[in-house]
Amino acid sequence: ARLITERLERKTRAIEKVVIDNQYDWEETFYQLLCRCFGMKVNADVFFELSKKVPLKLIAKHRLSLLQIEALLLGTAGLLQLIVEDAYIIQLQNQYAHLKHLYQLTPLNASQWKFSRMRPANFPTIKIAQLAALLHQRSLLFSRITQKSDWNMLRPLFDTKASEYWTQHYQCDVLSVKKEKHLSAATQDLILINTIVPILFSYSFYTDDESMRMYALQLLEHANAENNKTIRQWNKSGIKIQNALQSQALLELKNEYCESLQCEKCLIGMKVIQMGN
Repeated sequence: ARLITERLERKTRAIEKVVIDNQYDWEETFYQLLCRCFGMKVNADVFFELSKKVPLKLIAKHRLSLLQIEALLLGTAGLLQLIVEDAYIIQLQNQYAHLKHLYQLTPLNASQWKFSRMRPANFPTIKIAQLAALLHQRSLLFSRITQKSDWNMLRPLFDTKASEYWTQHYQCDVLSVKKEKHLSAATQDLILINTIVPILFSYSFYTDDESMRMYALQLLEHANAENNKTIRQWNKSGIKIQNALQSQALLELKNEYCESLQCEKCLIGMKVIQMGN
C-alpha cells in the first residue's frame, strides 16, 4: 500500500507540471499523457512532443474526418515526407499540405521515430493510426473516465482499430500481410495503468476528492498485472501477483529501492537485516 501510494504521488508531481503548462485544461493534459503512452517507452518522448504540436483543440476541429486527423498526426510527425505512388498516402499528403499551411504547423524530423528492433504492430505509424481512430471515435475522454465506472465498462472506450489502409500496411507505401490493427487488450491495460490511474490520482488532489483517489486504486486492483521482465522475475521468486496494483507496487520496490540499494529505507529490507542480526 505504501509503495503504490509513493509511485502514484511521484507520477502526480510530473502530471502537475503538465497540467500547469496546459493552464489546468485536464482534457488536453489527458490527451498529451495518452499520446505519451501510445509511444510506449521507445517513442514516448517524441509522441509527447507530437501531442504539443497538434493540440487536442486542433484535433477537435477535424474530429469528424478520420482522414484529416491521420493527416495532421502523420504529417506533423514527419512521416509523410515520402515520394510515393500510393493513392492513400498521396491523399494524406495533400490534406496535410493544406492543414500545415492553414495552421502554420512545423513537422518533426522523421529520424526522431524509432522503428528498429520493434514488433511491427508497435511501429509509430500503426500507433499514430490507432490514436487517430480513437480520437475520431471518442471525444471528452477525460470527462468519461472521471465518471467512476469499473474497468470493464471503461475498456470499450479504448477498443479501436486503425483505418482500412493499415490492414495491409505497417509503414507508408509498404505492403504487408492482411491483418486488422486493433488496439490490443494488453495495450488497453497499459493505458489504464500508465495514464488513466495516474491522472485520476492527480486530479483527486486538485479537486480534494478522496473518493476519486480510491476509485483510481480500485481500477488498478481490478486490472491485469503487466507482463514484463521485472514482473516475471518477481513471479519466479515465488511472489504471486494477482493484479496491476500489486505489480505496480513491486515495480516501485525494484526501481526505487532495490536498484539504488535503499534497503535501510525499505520495510522488507529492514526485516531481512533484522533477521540477519
